[in-house]
Order: sequence, then C-alpha cells, then structure tokens
Amino acid sequence: RSWNRAKYAWNPVLKVTTAGDISSASRSTISLAYDASTSTFGLAFEANAGSAVNLYVSTDGGLTWTSKASFHDAANASYGPSLALAKGNVYLAFERDNSGIEYTTGAMSAASSAWTTSVSPQPNQTSIAVNSESPSLSLDGSGNVAIAYWVQDLTQSYNYLLMYWKPGSAPASVMNSQNNAGAHYTRMHFFGANPRIAVSVFRNDSSAEGGTVHFVRSDDGGKTWTTPVQIPADNHNSTDMPLDLALDSAGHGAMAFDRNSGSGDDACGFPKLARSTDLTNWTTCAAANVATTGNYNNIPFGLALLYGGNDRLYLAWQEVNTNGTGVGVLLWREPPA
Repeated sequence: RSWNRAKYAWNPVLKVTTAGDISSASRSTISLAYDASTSTFGLAFEANAGSAVNLYVSTDGGLTWTSKASFHDAANASYGPSLALAKGNVYLAFERDNSGIEYTTGAMSAASSAWTTSVSPQPNQTSIAVNSESPSLSLDGSGNVAIAYWVQDLTQSYNYLLMYWKPGSAPASVMNSQNNAGAHYTRMHFFGANPRIAVSVFRNDSSAEGGTVHFVRSDDGGKTWTTPVQIPADNHNSTDMPLDLALDSAGHGAMAFDRNSGSGDDACGFPKLARSTDLTNWTTCAAANVATTGNYNNIPFGLALLYGGNDRLYLAWQEVNTNGTGVGVLLWREPPA
C-alpha cells in the first residue's frame, strides 16, 4: 500500500503475489526497498516457511509488480531476506540452511542469473546459522555493503555471537550472549561510515522479566565496538522482539519493540518506543499517551520504524486488539504533520 500525496489519501491495496505460509515470531520474512535513482521498488519475501526467497520489482510506483528472481534450494531452506536497492543495483542477503548467509548482488537491469553470489565465511568453532534467523543488510554512506547476523559459538553450550561482515573480507564478532541462550531480530543501519545495531538477545544484564533488547555501535567504521547497551524497560516489565531501529539525520536513535511479560505496571502504552540523542542513554515510553496506546497489543505483529526526510518519526505495526483506532496495519507519524 502506498500514500498518494496529490489526493492526500491511501491508494488501494494491491496484491503482489501469494507468499504462502510465512508465519514467524523470531525473524523477518519480508523486506521492502526503494531505489530513488531509478524509481524502483523491490520486495523480497520468504515463501512457504523457507522453501524459497523471492524478489518482485515495480517501476511504476507500486502499481504493478513482476517477478525478478527466486532463490530456491530443494535440500536447504532459505530464511529472512534483507534487501537494499541503490544506483540501479540490487543487494540481497538471507540465511541458507547448511550454508550460512548468502549474499547476492548485481545490476537490476540484468538477468538475475548474471548476479554474483557469495556466502559468509565460516568463523572457527561456530555453527553456520542460528534458529532460522534473518540477517540485516545495510549500505553505508559510500554505498558499501555490510551484513549483521548471528552464529552459535561451539566452544560454549549456549553462547551466540553477533557477526559483522563486509563481503570480500572476514567477518568480525561484535558482541555475544554471554553464554545465555536466545538471539533474535537484528537491525543494522549506518550513520555515515559507522554501523549501529539493535538486537534482541538475553545477556547477563537482562532483567528478571526478560529484558532482551540491546544496542551496540561502532564509531570507527566497524573496527571496534562499544559495550552493548541494554534498552530500559517501562517499569518492571520486559523488552523483547520484534523490534526495529531508526536514525535521524543527526545520528539520533529510536527503537520500537514489544513488552512480552512483567508486572503490568506500565506507565506507557504499546508498542514501546525508546529514543536517544547520544546512543548511550535511552528513554523508553510510547508514541502517544497511555490513554491512546494502552489498549494496543503489547506484542505487536511486526514493527517498522523510520525517520522521514523532515526528521519526523514514522511507526507502523499490525494491530489485533480492540482499541479506539481500529485493527489492521496502523501508522503513527510524529507531529507536527
């Protein structure tokens, strides 16, 4: 669905294709990208619970869509696409069972058979995949690609490693789960040359209620990384996946996430929204007051967070609870309009 600025209204919902069973609580199964230089939308999605990753494109503003590529391996499932488009090129990453993170790139004008594919190098003493997870692909300010993803550390029983990989070089370890099981949802964006990553992972600093949402960053292009910051909860309640991360033009951060459990003494509604001007100290509340947001589902079905060109924040999620707004996909935009 797209917004019509001339009519100041939403255009009709358009069906792209049927994806089949792609229900997942722990990973992203769809990724939307746009190339302003060619006015091209790309939509990558997981089909039938990992049987393939398909890519559809539109060059008329989303009015019509055509199939561009399908990545299918009968013996190994494909999970969690992460897509970017820029300067006429496509950049796509996803997890392939028994292989690792598969990265494909090439000119959108060329046949997908002409694109190049590489697989993430296998770090010593690690498994190649974690829980059918989705990687996070992002372009830095110079158009260079990097991919963040999780692997299992085989030297410890329950340790997971967050990896940062620039194709063509060796992956580097960003952080770990401190031998705690469970690592899900990865979101990476760049501020210039410097990556910022939001993740859901249980670490030693996680609260008794299960505060899993963390943020980590590099200020030297991915060479070194700060100590991971646990995003504060709303009183005695958890922070959990799904989540999303956004950066404004000054590098300030915003994160949206769910509240899975806790004492129920929430001061703010849902989804939870945390913001920071220094990326170290974060404040957690919600997009609007609790009278408006208190009846929304504390576990939203998917989250999308983005700063517009005017540095105003946009938050979208799928809502199922009875509330004063309605059910379906809801969109909040930061005032003023």
